[in-house]
Amino acid sequence: MKVAGEVGNTVYVARWDQFGYATVEQLRAMVLVIDARKAIPIVISTLEWIDKLLMPSTGVSPPFDDCLEVPKVQRKVGVVNAEGNHWMAFCIDSTTDPASCVMFDPQQQTSRYNDLECALNKAIVPQLRGQRTRADYRATRKFTVAHRKWLLGFYAQRPLAYLNEARDAFARAHQVSISTSTVWQIIHEGGLTRNVLERRAMHIKEYGVFRFVEELSHINWFYSNIIFLDEVSFDNRGMIRKRGYSLRGQNVAIRGDFQRKPRVSVLAFMGVNGIIDYYNTEGTFDRV
Repeated sequence: MKVAGEVGNTVYVARWDQFGYATVEQLRAMVLVIDARKAIPIVISTLEWIDKLLMPSTGVSPPFDDCLEVPKVQRKVGVVNAEGNHWMAFCIDSTTDPASCVMFDPQQQTSRYNDLECALNKAIVPQLRGQRTRADYRATRKFTVAHRKWLLGFYAQRPLAYLNEARDAFARAHQVSISTSTVWQIIHEGGLTRNVLERRAMHIKEYGVFRFVEELSHINWFYSNIIFLDEVSFDNRGMIRKRGYSLRGQNVAIRGDFQRKPRVSVLAFMGVNGIIDYYNTEGTFDRV
């Protein structure tokens, strides 16, 4: 089972253009079906309650109209598993106080539960554990061990590279097309995860601290001498990459000067009597 797409902040695994999409949260509903089977007394009492009613099937709409021959059941929720379509129903008993809601399989067929459990064990559980499924294996088996080592070596030298950059570099080096999802599967199997970068800057030299203290010692600390200043600027810091790939448990440390591109800055000075002066420049203000 693979992620099919994304809508806003919601990731979905299946989508119908005319009906909507199924999210990962709906996989938990499949677990509730197994729990309903274990709570068979509740299911039996619910079936007995349904037998007393006449629930028309006119309200059933696609794609949940695949079992209209089953009477007295109005399906509300459908779940698609790896083996085909499996549907379930929610039944609300308004005769109790408060009203109770029970989810169950109207057909009560053992084969349906077996198919559902098989789908959980083969597709969903491995995905939740981060393990590879058969579909993943079919997608990546055409790439050799040398191809996998090349991708791992590529990220060892360029841990900040995006997946599409690794894909393009792989295609240029081997003349073989590869998708970004396959790149992610290969490096994930190699133990790489996406971590937050750790920046390490050089320490300020002692003479700089001494000079700063000496300058402050010559200032007369009166209210009239207090000046507030603030700088507003725009640069390329937002373009610096902040994440990269590394082995689990390890951090990626990037050492460098992190040179900024020229920016536009405005420096304003304010005293106890208001604005004193302001300066603007293309670039940044450097200390002389």
